[in-house]
Amino acid sequence: MIVVLCIMAVLMALSLAVLLSASVVMGNAQKAATREQCRLTAITFSEALEEKLTEDYDDPTFKVENEGIRTYLREAISSKQWLYYNEAEAGHNSKKAVTRSFTVENLPSDSAYGDIAVDMYWESDGTVAIDDEELRYSNSILVVVVTCSYKGQTQKVKSQYALKCQYEESVDKNEGETAPVSWKWQRMWRE
Repeated sequence: MIVVLCIMAVLMALSLAVLLSASVVMGNAQKAATREQCRLTAITFSEALEEKLTEDYDDPTFKVENEGIRTYLREAISSKQWLYYNEAEAGHNSKKAVTRSFTVENLPSDSAYGDIAVDMYWESDGTVAIDDEELRYSNSILVVVVTCSYKGQTQKVKSQYALKCQYEESVDKNEGETAPVSWKWQRMWRE
């Protein structure tokens, strides 16, 4: 009888060990699935944002009212109210001070997308004087960081876009001034 009780105790201990192992494996699998969902959401949103940034101006179906983010960027950068980031230049070396942050709203509250935030800043290498109208934006790079947080997991996707401007002489009162006719963002890389 004592032998039977000992065997039952050993079997019960083994069953509890297997149950504990299974719960640990399930917990790790759930964390990995949540982390992967965050990564996919961040990549997908980053790609959607890239599509809005890089839409072709020459496309006959493109309408000016679709510009949204590009109009915002163009006005904010060209008005000189949004300072550029340059690590080596005094007054421009605080990334936190020049970053614009946005959160994505209007997602369902029970959404599997999690919380999405976008941080943007633009860089200039400082080799061209910011007052040189024609070349002001020739070395500009837009950095976009999309962050997705869901169930304690956070994933970030960072992308860089080079600004390509086309210029032509303005027909304004100020003869000789140039202004960018078109701004085209071109993705350089994404991590």
